[in-house]
This record gives sequence, C-alpha cells and structure tokens, in this order.
Amino acid sequence: LVPANWFLSWSGSHEESVRIARQAAALSPLDWTGLWNLGMVLNYAGRYDEAAVSLRKGIEMAPAQPLLHSWLVYTEIARADIDAARSEAQLTERLLPEREVIYLLDLAYCYGRMGDRKNAQRLYDEIKAIAAKQEIGVGGWAIASMAIGDYDEGLRWLNMGAEKAQRHEIDAGMFSLMNLKLNFTADPVLEQPRFVDVRNRLRGD
Repeated sequence: LVPANWFLSWSGSHEESVRIARQAAALSPLDWTGLWNLGMVLNYAGRYDEAAVSLRKGIEMAPAQPLLHSWLVYTEIARADIDAARSEAQLTERLLPEREVIYLLDLAYCYGRMGDRKNAQRLYDEIKAIAAKQEIGVGGWAIASMAIGDYDEGLRWLNMGAEKAQRHEIDAGMFSLMNLKLNFTADPVLEQPRFVDVRNRLRGD
C-alpha cells in the first residue's frame, strides 16, 4: 500500500508530507518503515541531509533491508557523496533477495549518475531481458534510458508518461516516474527546461 503522505509529496505539499511522516515515525519508534518513509519524503523535499540521518537510523534497526540502503544511495548522490553512494549501491545489490526490477531501474540510473557507465549498462541489459517477460511501463523505460545517458529517449518516455497521467491511466513504472518528477538524486539534467516542463505534467494520483 502507498502511504497517504506520498501523494502529498508527489503533488508538491512537502511540508505536510514530512509532518505526517515524522508523526508516524514517532508513534512507532521501533519500526524501521517509519524512518524509511520519513527519509523518502525528506529526500523528495530536497532536505537531503535530514533524509540521510533518518535512513541511517533505519539501517541501524534493519541493517539487511535493501529498501533503506537503496534510498540512501539516491540521497547520497543528491548530497554529492559519490563514494558513500557507490558503497550503498553495491550493498543494496548484495542484499536483494531477488533481482526485482523496481530496484534495478533506480540503481541503473544511479550508477549512471555516478559516472559508472559499465554498471549502468550491465543493469540496463538485465532490465531489457526482464522487460521481455514483464511490463516495466513507460516510467521504467524513461529511467532506464536516462541510466545509459540517452536523455532524448528518456524525455520521449517521460512525455508518454505525462500523456498517460492526463488520461488517468496506470503505468507499471509509476514509481520511477514519480522519482524523476521529484528529482530524487538532484540530477541537473532534470532541471533543464525541457525536462522541467514534462516533470510538471507528471501526476501520481
């Protein structure tokens, strides 16, 4: 299930989303998911230092949980700590119980953001093989294309995602679309006017 405060983040109501997440984490202090949720929406709000603190606290509770480590990858890239991001990305891959495409998509993109084209291409090839059997959606193809530096193709897929959103159609790659909409790694490419325009047209409702 998607926590209600995520929709607030996706619509730009970051302060309210963070407030709800912080309250939820305080009500369940022994539950790592509260710290993950808080770290995620802090990331979306551009409060990357605070996000890293929350995610690391969650990792202290659940050190083998790949979800926490994967979000720390994204946050450390946004904080420009590439060494920490690379370490967390490698650890996330080792911790994955299965090669779930939702992780591989974001990690491929993150390797690309780190300038690690070899690992970005490795995961892109794996994603492509998975996509022959499993729908990854336009969001999946958007982030996968950007992972290997094909920004024009990524933009094409993002535009398709925006068109689907206008028709209120569900996309298998919705989470990738939302991560790109909120620019979860502070990617300067996504701040170019042509990307800002399409990101503004993406919806998560």
